[in-house]
Amino acid sequence: MTDMIQTLFRTVLLAALAIAGFTLAIIVMLGTALVIGFLYLRAKITGKPFLGRAIWANRASAARWGFPRQPGAAGTGEQPVGTSRPAAGRGDIIDVEVREIR
Repeated sequence: MTDMIQTLFRTVLLAALAIAGFTLAIIVMLGTALVIGFLYLRAKITGKPFLGRAIWANRASAARWGFPRQPGAAGTGEQPVGTSRPAAGRGDIIDVEVREIR
């Protein structure tokens, strides 16, 4: 009898956790869909293309928050002592080939 009550309690607890997890996942998915829909409509209204790269480029350039830049941070032109600058003019890397060295 005690074994059956324990099993029933565990089953009910597991079902409640599963339902709570599915509910939270649905809330996150609906929120994401709402934001993407908003961004799509904003892009259509302004006449700009709906591209992730363009959105993130705007966010990166606009989100400075007024904090002073640290030496060596991207775009400051200052490099910490003993470091070298990355090669300029290569553009975006879109493909990388990896070889195994044995």
